[in-house]
Amino acid sequence: MIRFAVAVLWLFIAAAVPAVHAEVAETVQARLAWAAGELRLDAALVLDPGAPSIVRAKSDAQAALESRISPQLLAALAPVALDSSHTVGELAMEDPNFFESLHGLARAARPEAVFLSTDLARLTVRWTFPLFGARSVTGYLLPAREAAMRRPLGYAASRAFTGLVIHAQGPLPAVGTGATAVLRPALFPRIWDENMDLVLEKGHVRAASLAAWGMVGYLDRLDEEAIRQRAGTDPLRVAARAVFGRLPVDVVIPVEAARQLLTVAQNIEALRQGKVCIVYDRLD
Repeated sequence: MIRFAVAVLWLFIAAAVPAVHAEVAETVQARLAWAAGELRLDAALVLDPGAPSIVRAKSDAQAALESRISPQLLAALAPVALDSSHTVGELAMEDPNFFESLHGLARAARPEAVFLSTDLARLTVRWTFPLFGARSVTGYLLPAREAAMRRPLGYAASRAFTGLVIHAQGPLPAVGTGATAVLRPALFPRIWDENMDLVLEKGHVRAASLAAWGMVGYLDRLDEEAIRQRAGTDPLRVAARAVFGRLPVDVVIPVEAARQLLTVAQNIEALRQGKVCIVYDRLD
């Protein structure tokens, strides 16, 4: 019943905005920048040649594009992995409050840039939506309190590190499937050890850190400066052993690495501050 109600609401939003003339082409380009933690949405519309002036044509085109931002944002976010079980679109279908939070985010959005093409025939409006923070895509989903972190059994020689870097490029074993998969970035991935004991999830991360930059930082290439900014000058570096989940977003690290992290107070604090980088292969 909830799924049906949300689906009806989604269709209502799409139908409620003014329609674009059939002969006028509207294009939308969405780019999710994981490293920057933002979604950039560019919507473009051919100006009405019958408008009395270029100023009026530009104003009408901008109004039309702004009126359609809600369904465009929802469409852009729908395939994004939220965690190992849901995409953003799937959770929006299941949770009307989350759906409404995304709709509210779109309603409150203001264009970052508005510009005409060089031939003055097409208008482009750009919006940028942060993935994290109080007024962000994930603002509704941020946990109210931090969860305790499990101290692992067993011993591993360790010391204080400034953060964690996980190298997860190429096909990796997908736990429980007998197959391999390429790691997929997500808003809230989890980190497990090889015993499938949980190392880190969003509830462990401090609220201020989640709001500032999310659980982990994704890099699609080895960028030492970006690693330094996120994970510090002396992070623990490990190779991922596997991926996990219906969506292959959770990463599995060696048991020894998990023990090195979870038996030293400074390392636990680094995890709680989200000082984690995952180096992955971008497929798009």
